Amino acid sequence: MSQYPQDEFDLAAKERGPKGVHRRTQSTLKRLLPFLLVILLGVLLAWGIVAFLNRDHETGDVDPSPTVTEQATDVATDEPSEPETTDEATDDGDAVPSQEPDDSEGPDDSAATLNRDTAIAVLNGGGAQGLAGRVAETVEGDGFTNVTAGNYRSALPNVSYVYYQSDDLKETAQHIADLLGIQPVEQLGAASSSIVVVLRSDFSE
Repeated sequence: MSQYPQDEFDLAAKERGPKGVHRRTQSTLKRLLPFLLVILLGVLLAWGIVAFLNRDHETGDVDPSPTVTEQATDVATDEPSEPETTDEATDDGDAVPSQEPDDSEGPDDSAATLNRDTAIAVLNGGGAQGLAGRVAETVEGDGFTNVTAGNYRSALPNVSYVYYQSDDLKETAQHIADLLGIQPVEQLGAASSSIVVVLRSDFSE
């Protein structure tokens, strides 16, 4: 105890006495709320991980593009197969061969459309002496009756050519070009003859 006598301050302190801090009692919901939030976040996190893993697994097994083998098979099945030529059987059991046109028999249809009397001019523009005359003899030897030979002075064309004046002479001109081994064949209404053969240095007899 204190050796000093009590005064009015000591008495006032005894009357107040010790007081503790007053706290309001929290409700049960507020106390449990942090734990519920932790549990909910854990469930959502686990669900998100499972969904992500399942998505990767599904997309890894799917191949959106067909393989080369599949494409080749589809194309092959779309093409119609050619029918096989077989012999037809009669009621008696004898095989009748199928009738097909035989190109080796009968007259040549192209020969019937050729005009052997048309005027044909063979012109030498290649420089070789007597070339037009020799080629004219080759054309006459094929059955053409109105063939003349001469010289060619123009610079064009620069390769051997066969010209014809009208459409009805196209096949005849093509026949002469094939006979002489000349590739270019062209219609030219201003040609000096019904069919004109221009020989250049590229022509070989």
